[in-house]
Amino acid sequence: MPSTAGPAVLARAQTLNALLMAPIGVLPAALGDPLRPFQVGLGPEILARRRPEVAVNVCERAIRNYVRSFSYRHAVAQPGSMRYDLDGNPVEPVSEKDRHDMQRNCEVDQERARQRKAAAALAAAAAGAEAGGPTEEAAPSGSQGG
Repeated sequence: MPSTAGPAVLARAQTLNALLMAPIGVLPAALGDPLRPFQVGLGPEILARRRPEVAVNVCERAIRNYVRSFSYRHAVAQPGSMRYDLDGNPVEPVSEKDRHDMQRNCEVDQERARQRKAAAALAAAAAGAEAGGPTEEAAPSGSQGG
């Protein structure tokens, strides 16, 4: 199943494009657009297109934020996925090693997310159990006013 741009990865793509002199075609432009894995070594080409006032490290961070997103990594992990140039043209298939590495990476992320969700549910249940105890202290015997 091809990966498509959701709100979070689209925002990352828009952030990256905003740092460039012109948008690059490999990035999604709208919700539901396909996510296209970058051609190996595309980073320097993207950096060469940054706006003059944009520091290299700012642009590098935006690239990292995009390619480290779960959605992008999921796109790389898909069977038959291709790598694309700056204009969004397919140039080569994702290597089996890269695909396998990303599949494993995505599985690890999904397991961590399940563990965080389970831990949060346990914490919420524990907090609810503490709050569910007696809320009013029993009046000491013989202290009723009269």
